[in-house]
Amino acid sequence: FPHPSSCAIVLHLLCEFAELAKALAEFLFGSEASLLRFDMSKYMEEHSVSKLIDSPPGYIGHNEGGRLTDAVRAKPYSVVLLGVAAPAGKKMGFGAAPGDEDAARELDARIADAIQPHLRPELLNRISRTVVFNPLPPQHVRAVAEKFIARLNARLGEQGLRLTLDESVYALPMREDYSPELGARPMERAVESLIKQPLAKAILELCGGQGGEVIARASGARVSFERMG
Repeated sequence: FPHPSSCAIVLHLLCEFAELAKALAEFLFGSEASLLRFDMSKYMEEHSVSKLIDSPPGYIGHNEGGRLTDAVRAKPYSVVLLGVAAPAGKKMGFGAAPGDEDAARELDARIADAIQPHLRPELLNRISRTVVFNPLPPQHVRAVAEKFIARLNARLGEQGLRLTLDESVYALPMREDYSPELGARPMERAVESLIKQPLAKAILELCGGQGGEVIARASGARVSFERMG
């Protein structure tokens, strides 16, 4: 990547990898707020490009600005995510298992063969490296789940609240929802259904609108909450 103080960094990724873009924005520029995200499915028509980069001279709308150019001008030190949804019926997955170098080389060759018919040679020559997303091992998925909880705690902290998870709560989604093929996406859904939704009701019952610390424990397939202190 260029030096983070020099320019905006543009990524063209599937929407499934939005978490990667958020992590890059936080790492390079100190905050996920430095991510500028555009859904490119809204700009599929040729004429709609002007909405992003302004109309050329002589055309209606010239000098009115574009959504992309205006956003980068206002926030030049950003990661720009040009996101596209996976094609309908296309199964998205990950590459070879970590450490399997022979499988990784074979996969690289298959990817090269697959993209050549779809991209012109002058574009292929500008691609310095193809990044293959390998399956996330359990410890990395656990780290992603911890990040989701940290975000939740940041919002709770504004209300004087803090959530602490017992180890059993982390083990529950890892046991029920972890999938090497799907990566961290199921963890986000698990945190939403197992923790966020029942937590809202628990806070009203346990804290009554006041601050405090709530601890979560798992029993079977459910998560229970209790107030500490």
